Amino acid sequence: MARAADPVTPHAFSGDLSLGMSLLLLMAGLMTPLGFPLTPWLTYPVLVLPMFFFMLNGLVSGTLFSLLFLCLFYFEVSFLLPYSSSGVYTVELRLISAMILVNIPAACLQQRYRNRGNRHLARLLYSDQLTGLPNRNQLIKDVQHIRTPILFLINIDDFKEINDVFSPKAGDTILRELAELIQSVIRDLPCSYYKLTADEFALLFENTGDFSTRQQLSILAETLSSRIAAQEFSIDESEIRLRVSIGIGDSRINENDNVLAQADMALKTAKKIHKPYLFFTQTIDTRENYHKNIHSLKVLTEALEHNRIVPYYMAIINSNTGQPESYECLARLIDPDGVVYPPHFFLEISKKARLYSLITRMVFRKAADYFNDLPYQFTVNISMDDMDDPETVSTILEILETHPKLHNRVIFEILESESINNYPQVMIFIQLVKTYGCKIAIDDFGSGYSNFENVSRLRVDYLKINGALVRNIVRSPQNRFIVENIHNFAAGLGIKTVAEYVEDESILQHLKHMKIDYLQGYYFGAPAEDILPVSEDRLLQTLK
Repeated sequence: MARAADPVTPHAFSGDLSLGMSLLLLMAGLMTPLGFPLTPWLTYPVLVLPMFFFMLNGLVSGTLFSLLFLCLFYFEVSFLLPYSSSGVYTVELRLISAMILVNIPAACLQQRYRNRGNRHLARLLYSDQLTGLPNRNQLIKDVQHIRTPILFLINIDDFKEINDVFSPKAGDTILRELAELIQSVIRDLPCSYYKLTADEFALLFENTGDFSTRQQLSILAETLSSRIAAQEFSIDESEIRLRVSIGIGDSRINENDNVLAQADMALKTAKKIHKPYLFFTQTIDTRENYHKNIHSLKVLTEALEHNRIVPYYMAIINSNTGQPESYECLARLIDPDGVVYPPHFFLEISKKARLYSLITRMVFRKAADYFNDLPYQFTVNISMDDMDDPETVSTILEILETHPKLHNRVIFEILESESINNYPQVMIFIQLVKTYGCKIAIDDFGSGYSNFENVSRLRVDYLKINGALVRNIVRSPQNRFIVENIHNFAAGLGIKTVAEYVEDESILQHLKHMKIDYLQGYYFGAPAEDILPVSEDRLLQTLK
């Protein structure tokens, strides 16, 4: 639970307090030799009471009350008390002692409230307000005082979806419960525990030999991953499960490295390759990736020049007939030695080098030639860069003109998270290709939730459900809930649904139960350079 913040006093004590009181006392002391002596029974009340007015009412009110007391005092001593030279010195000594007695507690009170304010500011600066755990600022400080740190970064997969589907308040509840769960796992371990960004936690170890071997760290990562995956979190009477990715940085790999940067690189790579945890190694170092990117760009440029970007085809099965109805065209790069490179090797660098549209044009042209005399539909991925590029749009329309047999058999897949919000450009492209009978699919639907109400405006024919949701549909009630609602939403608009990442029979049966229209995944076969027959046994499973 979040720790309560320290109360902030309405009048924070500062140097003005002691200074103001000292000035008032000095004024009273100067008045005494001028003929305004004090009597013993009036001195201390007159000088001490203003201090309490300062404490209770602040500097302005305290000053006014103090002046009022001095005026009353002036009236009394002027008319009621005789002047005595010996009384002057007695009163002056009494004034000096009063100044000391008053300012000592005032200074103590001032320091006390200053310390309380500093503690409150430190808590805001160095702790997470939701969980009460130390935050990233504290982690950075602590890492600097450890000679050989080892760092775990624990990030919740697809946490944004929880906030979008349920509410940020529900997300906060899960974060607090997850913080307590992690705490129970590491309770007896020699580490410090932190809450960083919205969905990220950290564990910091020092390499003392007690708990630092690769095997011990691997066991901890596996334990955290499995305990979190097994835990059911309750939201509005619904039970959901979480998956986390863990990146592990170890300063022993390179003492000059920032262990936080190491763990962050390992975490991003673990998410990209769908691993529950990953140790940092030099092979995932972004500094080395720079040289790899240069190499990849050279290989890509040569492949484009020598026409070695080719489409591979992956079957999409009609769940009602159990037969392949269409094929997705996926780009592959073939090097001079015949080695086949998947998209993650070259697509990202192609976008940075503004070569992505060249790949799209090459893949679509080859796919059009391949399917021209075949009875199947085929799908081609298209990005916002493609739709913004006049040459690419012109090439697509030219291919459609020269391949009339393809009319009504081409499906363009638009990546939702990348393009769906740019309505004017998307609508122009859709209107152009629909004049040829082409269909439109939204790829990776479910990676964002702000676009449900606008799908019908785009005249979409298919929604391809995000693979991350489908992959965990067996274990995650939350994912089942989301997938089923996406299908119901699409069915209500007359839109067909396609589920990607169908990897085993259990996933298949869940999707069949939901009546998803089309199925795609390695369960039916990997992408291949030519259309390959799908196993009859696998196809029969779709009809059960």
